Amino acid sequence: MDSNGIHTYRLCMGSNAKEGRSLIKKAIKTLNGSFDVEAVTNTIHTPSLDDSSCLFYFNAGISLKTELSPEELKKHLKKMESDFGRVKGIELVTLDIDIIMMDEEAIHTDYRKQYVKYLMNQLSSKLHYKKN
Repeated sequence: MDSNGIHTYRLCMGSNAKEGRSLIKKAIKTLNGSFDVEAVTNTIHTPSLDDSSCLFYFNAGISLKTELSPEELKKHLKKMESDFGRVKGIELVTLDIDIIMMDEEAIHTDYRKQYVKYLMNQLSSKLHYKKN
């Protein structure tokens, strides 16, 4: 948290819908309208790691700043997932958004996944380049 009470969050979003790439693009645009978005990664195509009924996901990372607590941000993100058609318990994941890091600290177990580390490193590179 900075001196103004603003947190920096790094998120990972994913979708296994056919139109997942465009859903992620739309989600980024939605987040950009609500938060101070610092950086966004490219959308990557990743194999499914834990669901044999789904062969792939589209994934992207985003870094944003907000005064919201992790709980408040998570509530906002879960509502957004629902607005995008996400229904828990079904194979189709229209949109999944997880808070991976808060103020440079990994707070989600998905951080251990290789593709998530890749996206978080991409965000770090973009933010470092932006500052210099």
